[in-house]
Parts: sequence; structure tokens; C-alpha cells
Amino acid sequence: MANRTLVIGVGDYGPGSELDSHPTITASALQYGAVLRQDSSLGPDGCRVLSGEEVATTNAVMDALEQAAAGTGPKDRLMVVYVGHGMHWKDLPTKEVHFAVGTSEASKPWKWLSSSYFYHVMRKAGAGLKVLIADCCYSDLLPALGGGVEDSAARLEVLGEPQSGTCVFAALKGGGSGHFAPADGCAALPPAFSACTPFSGHLLHLLQTGTTANVEHFTIGQLREAVKHSMKTCRTDHPMPKMVLNDANENIPIFPNRMEHGRRIEDVAPQGPAAWIDALKFGRATRLPELLRDEGMAGDVVALLRARRDPECSELARLVEAEASRTYRNSETFVRFLSRAAHRRGRPV
Repeated sequence: MANRTLVIGVGDYGPGSELDSHPTITASALQYGAVLRQDSSLGPDGCRVLSGEEVATTNAVMDALEQAAAGTGPKDRLMVVYVGHGMHWKDLPTKEVHFAVGTSEASKPWKWLSSSYFYHVMRKAGAGLKVLIADCCYSDLLPALGGGVEDSAARLEVLGEPQSGTCVFAALKGGGSGHFAPADGCAALPPAFSACTPFSGHLLHLLQTGTTANVEHFTIGQLREAVKHSMKTCRTDHPMPKMVLNDANENIPIFPNRMEHGRRIEDVAPQGPAAWIDALKFGRATRLPELLRDEGMAGDVVALLRARRDPECSELARLVEAEASRTYRNSETFVRFLSRAAHRRGRPV
């Protein structure tokens, strides 16, 4: 196994760059290294944190990325973490997001690193699972890494799928929150993580402390929901992150759960559609078979998801419907599911 992680944190810039240097960026990169190196699946040389001259130029960063990608195979994971300034110039013909390097200048896009170069190298890598974590402004504009079909139904084939595909976990969801990713640390976090940027601080705190859910590993979907919950319930207001999957199964284990076993809480069956929705958002595919044992409840869950009228709930509704169509072979059972799913559709919640 050749799991590889490359951490790129660009917190300092040359004179005349007109880019603000942020110690939280450098602290985030170092903390990613400290936390991720605890993952035994990486091996002693599996996590590399770039610094100094290694992040000074686009060539230096891309050379390091190519080295990380080299030698990975279908059973391996390639993860790239970028923390720094991000920029998007509307007048450029390709309109992609650009990442800053140490020699970047605010008004000169040709001195920035195009995200399309990142995507090119990661797409060519042999790793089965490819993950990009982007903590920067305009990260909400990053597209799916896979470069293929982005339709939810196409990428959410859940049960029994291989542990492969691509994932982009971005600090920004976009929409009303805009394109600005704050760099000042979150004072609500413990000192080691409050010195990081807010998104990276919350993410790293979760990876270091774990979750009370009775699981041995965070799955991709669980990690997203845990970070969103941590930032949403924080006493400091934060923009919400987003995740874009392409072919990747949300149920793929990605990081170990470091919570002590004695502090984990045994799963109990959710009571009612709203509780089931909360459970599915965190557990996704792990809870689907349990839900589908009751076709009426499954239908009520879909109806409530549709009534909430937001993209995330609509995507989750399609996931339940897709798995229901595979599970309910008896036509009467499937009709009961469909009847309940349609019963409350459109009712405000």
C-alpha cells in the first residue's frame, strides 16, 4: 500500500506581493502534518508537509505533487491539502481557481498556480481514491475532481461499491456566504487548533479527538457532516464547507476515529423521520439498510427530505429512493414506500 498525503501551506509571501501573510496558514499546515502522521496507513514517509522554498514557486509545488502521486495504485489513497490564498479572475478564458505560492503577486495571475494543474496530476495518478482538501478563498468554485458525470444519482451508487473515486472538500459552500474564507483562528477551539484557520482548525480538532459515534473510522460522509456540525454550532459564526464527490462512495473509511471506546455512544434506532434524516446525514450508507427495513418510515423520510427543499436534502432523498428501488423487490412493498414518499411531498417543514 502506498497511501500518500501532501500538505501545501503558503502563509508567507515576498515583498511587493500585496498578499497578506497569515501565521494561521503555516500553523494549519504544520498541524495537518502532526495529526495526519498519526494515521498508520500512511507509513513513516507517507505524509509530506511543504515549507520554505518548497512552496516558493509553481514548479516546486507541482514537482512535489508529481512525486506524491507517483507509484500510487488502485488500492491506494492520494490526499492533497492546500491552505493559502485562493483567487478567481473572471476575465481569464478558463475561469479556474488559482492557488497562491510564495512568489505570487495579487494582480498577476500568471504568478499563481492554476488548480487545473493540480487536477491534471491528481487525475493521472494511479490511486483509487483521490482527495483534495482546499482551505482558501474561492474554494466553493472548485469543480468535481473526477472530471466525469456530476449528477448525484450517478455518483451515489452506495452499497457494495469499491473504495475509489474522487472527493473535493472545500472550506466554502458558496451562495450567501460569498467567496471569502476567513484566516483568523477560531477562539472557541483548543489552543493547538485555534492557531489554525477556522475550517482547518475544526477539521483537525475532529480528526485529533474523534467522534462519540460508535465507529472505528470516519467515513467521507461522516467527516463532512461532523465538520459542518462543529462549525455550525460553534459560538463563532463560520462559513459552511462543502464536499463534491465523483464516483466516491460516501461510506468509504478515510480517517481513524480517535475517540476512546468508553466514550462512544451505542447507536439507537432514530425515532421519526426528522431523527432519521439527522442519522442519515452523519451515517449515510451505514444506516440505510436499517431504515429500509421499514418501507413506511423510509417513505416518510423521503417525503420530509423533499419538503425541506434544499440541495443537500434533495440529494439525500435521491440516495434513499435509489437504494429503495434496488431493495424492494416485492411490488407491493415498493408501492407502499412510494405512497408514503408522495404523501407529504411539498408540505412546508
